[in-house]
This record gives sequence, C-alpha cells and structure tokens, in this order.
Amino acid sequence: MTLFLLFAGSLLSILVKAQSTCPSVAPVTNPQAADGFVFDTIANNLTLPRGIIFDPIGRLLAVQQGVGVVALTLSNETCASVIQTTVVLANSSLNHGLEFSPNGQTFYASSEDTAWAWNYNVTDASVSNPQAIVTNMGGTTLVTRTLHIPPAYPNLLIVSRGSNGNIDPAAANPASGTSQVKVFDLNNVPQGGYDYTAGGGILGYGTRNEVGVTSDLLGNVWGVDNSADNLTYNGSLAVSNDNPADELNYCTLPFLSNILPLVLALSVFPILMV
Repeated sequence: MTLFLLFAGSLLSILVKAQSTCPSVAPVTNPQAADGFVFDTIANNLTLPRGIIFDPIGRLLAVQQGVGVVALTLSNETCASVIQTTVVLANSSLNHGLEFSPNGQTFYASSEDTAWAWNYNVTDASVSNPQAIVTNMGGTTLVTRTLHIPPAYPNLLIVSRGSNGNIDPAAANPASGTSQVKVFDLNNVPQGGYDYTAGGGILGYGTRNEVGVTSDLLGNVWGVDNSADNLTYNGSLAVSNDNPADELNYCTLPFLSNILPLVLALSVFPILMV
C-alpha cells in the first residue's frame, strides 16, 4: 500500500509498508526511512523534479525544472516500477507547480512568470490549447509558483509567489505582490490572463515562500512557509537548518463558489514579517 512520495534532486522514491524489501532502482542519494517503513526508488534519471501529481488514471506526472513535464506509468504492484515514460510538455520555463482540475480535463503548470492551463487528454497524456491564467509573477529572488485548486471550490486557482530577497521588507505591504498567496476565478479569466499583483484576491501576505499549499475536506486552505535562510542566533549560532522557524498557515474559504470581483476579506494566514 503506497503511503506517500518523496522526491529530491534526480531521485523519485516511493514509501511503502515494510512487509518486504522492494527491488529498487539504484538510488542517487540515501534517504532514511522511519522504523516500520522501507522506500523504493522508482526513477533516478530525472532532472531536478520539483513537483509531482497523479493524473485521473494514476500516471505520475513530474515537472523537471528547466526541462518540462513527463508522465510515468507505474506497474500495478506494491513495489511500483516505471513501465512507460511519456513527455507531456517539453518546456524549459516550467519549474515547480502542477495541478489538475477536479474533473481531470484541465492541466496547470507554472513558470517563474506565468501559470498556464492546457486541455488534458487522459488517453495519451497529451496537452493542447495553452492559455495564460496568471502572468507577471517574475522579478523575485524565489522563482517557484505553487498551484492549488481546492476540490470544494473548483473554480478557484490558488497561486503562491515568494519573496524578493531573503529578507523582503515589501512583504508587509499587501499591494507589493510579493510573499503572497492569492486566489483567481477560473470562470472569468481576462484576455491574456490575470496580472498577479493587480488581480485576484489575497489569501495571505507576508508568507515568505509558501511552497506547500493544500486544502482539507471542508475547503480550508493550508500552507507551509519555507522560511528565511542564513539565520543566526545571537549573531553567531546558525539556526536556519535545524530550527528554520517555518510556519504552518491556515485560511478559511467560506462558500466562495463564485467571486465577482475577487476582493477577499478573509481569515488571513498568520503574517510572517521577514
């Protein structure tokens, strides 16, 4: 029984119940599993896999930073192996975010500057008809843009944009457009897409780099902040690796089935002033 996936560098590993040791592709790194679990490496020939998602029939899609998106068809076994690799998008600008519409017919991916949508053909994992949904997100030090559609609100696309610099004073200003989590109405995308700073609604600001965004069964949005680098305590003790002060943030989305315009006054993520 598959529990969850780990990915880093050029390695894709799958964590399984430790009933037996899986025959594994040779791992590039040496991750350690907790007692009661083992891991199986399913692919080690990927280039900087940053985001992963399953399509409606169970293919594992991975975005390779600076390369594009591939779909890995897995064997139907406890110890999964890749039986087919399909290039979904050869696009060197894509670097992190992946998402599907709840019906699986629309595929979303992000570059530093733009969140895109394509029609998705589940038969052969192909895409067509690209559309810019959110634009003008570039110009920040942190360049990945996490994407999430809450299943309870399938017309909303949540996009996270990170900070400009390790310490970003502008993050305290909601109008800055940096260090923010914003939401955009997919039913009313303007020609050419939303401008990130001027459009959409703010779910949270002062969120330095909300690289993990998801929602629970009630539609509440959760995010995890990747906090500042190179922090020291009392000017000398490095604490950013073992005590990075990352946050788990929470936001309520109360019955937002249709928002016109997207100007939100909601329960906001806890503000991290960095």
